[in-house]
Amino acid sequence: RVLTEFRLEIPIAVLLTLIFLQDGYRSELPDLAYLTFLDSVYVIAYLVAMMSFALVIYLDGLKRKVDSLENAEQRHGLLAKIRRLEKAWPAMSLLVMVLLSTLSWALI
Repeated sequence: RVLTEFRLEIPIAVLLTLIFLQDGYRSELPDLAYLTFLDSVYVIAYLVAMMSFALVIYLDGLKRKVDSLENAEQRHGLLAKIRRLEKAWPAMSLLVMVLLSTLSWALI
């Protein structure tokens, strides 16, 4: 339970950090009628942080389900799925950030 609460705090802290960073850089610029590349990078970062938050909640639900299962084979399969998601998410999120940022840069 403590580990889940800790994992929930990380995306929340990232979202708050992104908000203050974006506000800080926007305060130095004049008001623009269009989005800049950095704005698009922040939007992508917000989306990845929210997906991370949703993933933590989803994995917590799966872990609770594992605790209630009596069939050892089902438990093993569900635990393997949880481990795969936990290991794959950091690389997937980085890949999403890079690809979407590159696409955003190309579309400017």
